[in-house]
Amino acid sequence: MFKSHDYREADYDPSKPLFHGTPEKLNPGDVITPREPFKAAYATRNKDAARKFSVRSDKVGQVYQVEPVSTNPEHVWEQNMKYGGPMREVLSLKGYKVLNEVQFKEHL
Repeated sequence: MFKSHDYREADYDPSKPLFHGTPEKLNPGDVITPREPFKAAYATRNKDAARKFSVRSDKVGQVYQVEPVSTNPEHVWEQNMKYGGPMREVLSLKGYKVLNEVQFKEHL
């Protein structure tokens, strides 16, 4: 069984915005849920990192500002990213609610 406290490095800080990049088109209010084989949904505080994760093949996807469905410390926490350098990621066992799409002025 997946136990959040086995991986936790810091509690979630709700005062800073979160971003999720995906090739999918989403709407405000949609919920991003964990998918197999992952046990948690991922977000980052870095818009540019989220944008890089949205790319599939040569197509750039969308970046959304999100908030965790649950802020219970057993369901959401922060840790250093396993891939992508010295950034932090926020993991949520319950997923994220989409707040809005983030617009970029330039293309990747």
